[in-house]
Order: sequence, then C-alpha cells, then structure tokens
Amino acid sequence: MECRLTGACLDTVEREEVGGNPFPDLPQVIVTPHTAAPSRRGLQAILERLIANILRMLAGELIVDPIPGTTPPSE
Repeated sequence: MECRLTGACLDTVEREEVGGNPFPDLPQVIVTPHTAAPSRRGLQAILERLIANILRMLAGELIVDPIPGTTPPSE
C-alpha cells in the first residue's frame, strides 16, 4: 500500500503577499489566516486586534497588519 498526501490545511505560509506563494492556488490546499484552531486566549487577541484596527481606521490612521497586496482606502 502506497501512502500519498492528497491535501493539506495550512495556518501559515512563508510568503503571504498576493502571488507570493503557490499553495493558495492549489485545489487540494486550504490556507487559513492564522486562525485555524484558536484558543480562548487567541480569540481574545484576535478580537482586541480587530477592535484596535477599527478604532485606528475611524481615526484616519493606518491599520496594523493589513492584508498583503491591499491598499488603504483613499479619502
């Protein structure tokens, strides 16, 4: 019996910018945004970052950790 990997779920990849990594384009690969199996503490950190980014955006400041390949909205 031969064993082969037929799929993968990755919570992080080395190069995350758009077009920087071939894995997200493969049909047998799922890439999640660092939240595959968050703990209670991890969820708290995600919510705190989300709230901080919303407040920064409302204040006209740049957000922390923007999605690679995106640009901030123009005024």
